[in-house]
Amino acid sequence: MGTASGISLSGDLHVYPFGSPPRSELVARRYRDLLDENDLEDVLCLTRLCSEQTLTEEIAMKIDVVGYPEIKTITTLASEILRALNPRLEILSDHERIELLAEHLSEHQWRTDYLAKAAQQGSFQQDVGRLLIEMESRDALSSEIYESTALQEIATVGQEFQTLLETNEYVDEPSLVPLAMAALRTAIEEDEIPEAIAEREALVIADFEEFARTERQLLEMIAEAADATVCAIAERRSRLLSSWREAGSVEEMADGLDIIPEKGTTESPALPQIIGRYLVTDDRAETSTVNGAIRVIEAPTFKQQFTLIADEIERLCRTSEYTYSDIIIGYQDSNAPIEQTIRLLRRHGIPTTAITLSQLGDDPAVRELHDVITVCAESTDEEASSACRERLLEIEVATDGILTDIRDASSAIDGLWTWIGATNLKNRIGTNWEEIETRDQFRKLRKVLELAEFLEAEPRLDSTWDACHTALVRAFKYSSTRLENIETDRTDGGVQVRTIYGLKHTTSKAVFLPNVTDQDYPFTPDLTALIPTSRLQTESAFPTLTTQSVRDVAETFETATETVDDPFYAYFTQVSRRLLGIGACAASDRLYFGVPREGADSLGTYHQPSRFLTELVDTFDVIEPLASDGETPMASHGGASEFVVEHIDETLEEVRRAAVGGDSVDLNAYERELRAIETLLEQPEAATVRDAIEARIDFRHGRVRRD
Repeated sequence: MGTASGISLSGDLHVYPFGSPPRSELVARRYRDLLDENDLEDVLCLTRLCSEQTLTEEIAMKIDVVGYPEIKTITTLASEILRALNPRLEILSDHERIELLAEHLSEHQWRTDYLAKAAQQGSFQQDVGRLLIEMESRDALSSEIYESTALQEIATVGQEFQTLLETNEYVDEPSLVPLAMAALRTAIEEDEIPEAIAEREALVIADFEEFARTERQLLEMIAEAADATVCAIAERRSRLLSSWREAGSVEEMADGLDIIPEKGTTESPALPQIIGRYLVTDDRAETSTVNGAIRVIEAPTFKQQFTLIADEIERLCRTSEYTYSDIIIGYQDSNAPIEQTIRLLRRHGIPTTAITLSQLGDDPAVRELHDVITVCAESTDEEASSACRERLLEIEVATDGILTDIRDASSAIDGLWTWIGATNLKNRIGTNWEEIETRDQFRKLRKVLELAEFLEAEPRLDSTWDACHTALVRAFKYSSTRLENIETDRTDGGVQVRTIYGLKHTTSKAVFLPNVTDQDYPFTPDLTALIPTSRLQTESAFPTLTTQSVRDVAETFETATETVDDPFYAYFTQVSRRLLGIGACAASDRLYFGVPREGADSLGTYHQPSRFLTELVDTFDVIEPLASDGETPMASHGGASEFVVEHIDETLEEVRRAAVGGDSVDLNAYERELRAIETLLEQPEAATVRDAIEARIDFRHGRVRRD
């Protein structure tokens, strides 16, 4: 397997070795060649990874022409094709899709006994929704292609859902590429090709190795419609996203393109790149004379890991060589504790931004709107409603009268706008939070309002307070974690928290890779909670690759040198290794591996360092520990606040445990400690620490204020 039969692109595929010059340089080279015979506006560049703005600016500087090259992601172009052929189409957000799908699933009577029983579980709709995302995006909704009756019925439900969307002129994001392909096929037959495509003379395809089979089919159709020259660029041994769907090398994906092997860079890589390339290619280079540093941060817990990370970030940024925007924290995927990471770093005074599809639930502004909705909804628990009311009335300008007016509003969206205006929420956000946090809160606030507006506008859905409460809770729980959702055009100026999938083709001076343990590297793929993996391994049509062979492992990963007993797990072990290697390559100066002995959600479970990290330490003598616990002073204000507040929490907990167990405690000793902390915080030089503690308490209670 691994070839894309039925696809035949015509043109050149320039294949570079792993660790080649930056993608922008490679694309610029092809642009220069094409501009000898074409005008700038006749060339369209398509990319699989979402970095349109950044790549446009970088290439514009390199090709030295008047104007900007036109660069689009394949999904952006797909949406433009659909809108050009049907201007009335509306593309749904993830949260809007979830609501329509939930309504659709609630009306379905499951015929398969297994699914009828599973439907009683709280996560069933989420599980079906995520499975349908994969089926839709890979054009795999035909029930006939599956052997499992459960998959057949889910595919049928997906087809019915797509019919519902089509009838109402909606499109959900997972279906953009297959639907654009179908629409363009009809347009070609009827000679009604959109101008944005018809006028192109050449197509430059960046990161070709990451285009899935359906996306390459769309590329072929675009090239055919435009009669355009195709010039594709790929990097060998760097496939990440596409490796989940298709085995084999990038050469096997060429699909009719003429393969042109290219030479790599002659520049000496820094130490993190040497380490990363070893993980990806198994090539070991000399490290004695290269620049850069690699450190391992060991800590007892996930939280303590980030106390050490925050201190190290502060030490770096106190020099003239680093700013917060020079630092990235990279996680395995968007299922990682990204929101928890942001909270921990901000408590330490570190400005952060999440460049991934992040959840809404931990944002203070969103939580405030959640409290408003909870108070106004009739079906919410009385105790929960009372607690929400108390929090809201702590806001200086909030009154019972405002809450009464909001509850009596004609719709939830009208009531929310009333609250925002009456309590001056936008101004409170802008006044009480740093610029980076302010922008992040405004973005998430807008998502909640757009969801409420959709409930009001869509006749199939309910716009009551109860319905709005249900929808928001679903948005908190069921945010998509698709690998494809990689937002990379955010430059807010703080430490970036993102997935390694989004780090490909990215470099930053310092990169922290947390949780490099045996649990995360290698990971066991969580394909779907509905169907056992053993059953999926008999389904060759399943959208995620499950039927690997020993040859597939060897052809896809040159690092797979061990005897393979189980091709499925061996394959995804190598995916994990490559992922860690690409994350390491993103660091141009300093690379840090975090190893907490307990995970964020697994207290009491001891984690070993990842087998890949152990191999690196055994292979290279340049990897050093950052520091043992307690050997370095706390550098961040948040570190001090964390210590003080956690110490108080632990003291009170000890007293509570003693009272329950009948043990004796020295209350006088505890009182002396608390008085010492109080005395310390009263000192003028402790003002910033007091502010940090107050900020932490605000976050703990979800308050959009710092008074």
